[in-house]
Amino acid sequence: AAAGLMSPAMGAALAHLRDVAQSHAQAAPRAARDAAPAARAAILPLALVPARLEIFARARDPFAGVAEIAQWRRQWILWRAARAI
Repeated sequence: AAAGLMSPAMGAALAHLRDVAQSHAQAAPRAARDAAPAARAAILPLALVPARLEIFARARDPFAGVAEIAQWRRQWILWRAARAI
């Protein structure tokens, strides 16, 4: 993509990156449960990755800026993740 223009190749590359990130995000809860209790707080923000990837997947133009996760939703996701580990 030159000058921020979306192309089919750029779309395919971004989709691949989302897939890789999703697979890593799916492994994060297992890693958090196996981590030392002191390290769990550092791992907790990874719970936001699936929501962020969902927003990126819906974005028509990834160069135009992407909407943030609503504050209430961020808090809900983090609370649920903290209770799960």
